[in-house]
Amino acid sequence: MTIGRDLLTKAEAVTVSAIEAGVPTLVEAREIIAEFHLMIRRKTEAGLIPWIERARASLVASFSSGVAKDEAAVRAAITSPLSNGQTEGQITRLKLVRRQNVRPRQNRSASSQTNSFRIVGAAPNLRQSQYCRPNDKQEELAREAADRGSRIGSSPVWAR
Repeated sequence: MTIGRDLLTKAEAVTVSAIEAGVPTLVEAREIIAEFHLMIRRKTEAGLIPWIERARASLVASFSSGVAKDEAAVRAAITSPLSNGQTEGQITRLKLVRRQNVRPRQNRSASSQTNSFRIVGAAPNLRQSQYCRPNDKQEELAREAADRGSRIGSSPVWAR
C-alpha cells in the first residue's frame, strides 16, 4: 500500500483493493502519510497544523503527537535546505556491516549470553587483551628501531 499503484501486479492490486474495502481507516492513514510526505518533498509547512489535527484522529495518532511535540524541529526540517541524510545513510551502512561481522556466541548458558559477542573468524579461546598485545617479533622490531633511533640521535616518531 506504500508503493505506487502503477507498479503493482494485477494480483497485488486485487489484494490491496480487498484490504482497502475491509479496512477504510487504513486507507485514511495511507492518505495522511502521503500528505505528510508531500509536505516534506515540496518543502511547504503551511498545512502542518491542519495535518496534525487530521492525523490525531487516525491510525497514525502516535506519530502525529510526536510531530506536535517537536513542531519547531519539524518545521525547520521541512523548510531547511540542509539535510543529514548522507550521514544517516553512512551510519546505517556501517551498522549493517558491523551486524554482519559480529554474531552472538553459541553453546553458552543464558546468564552469560547477554553481552557475549565475538568477531567472526577470530580465535575462540583468546581474550580481547590477547589480540592487542604485540607478539615477540613485533617487540624485537620495536627494540631494534629504538636502538637505531638512539644511535642516530633521534627517537622514533611513536616514542615522542
